[in-house]
Amino acid sequence: MSAWNRDDIIRMAREAGFEVIADHKDGNLDWVCFTEELERFAALVATHKTEVAIAEAYRCGHEAGVVEEREACAMVCEDNADDLSEGDWDSACINCADHIRARSNP
Repeated sequence: MSAWNRDDIIRMAREAGFEVIADHKDGNLDWVCFTEELERFAALVATHKTEVAIAEAYRCGHEAGVVEEREACAMVCEDNADDLSEGDWDSACINCADHIRARSNP
């Protein structure tokens, strides 16, 4: 779910039972509502806010997990080049580790 935008607000207003009484050429709308509709709208706004917060927390956690996973993979590559005595193999392992880490730093 995305952050706040005009379409979300209009969707929630309609869902809450607000009535459009005028649709202007510039895209603005005039609405009429009563206490019951305002209460439903407030509940929808609270739900939307919670969904946005959950989605953002998931996104941040996922990104952190990706970075950690890449670092773990890079370390496995480096471990395979443990004593740097195998020439091309060790260079390839170090090169892989560098490229994996670079993916986390665009």
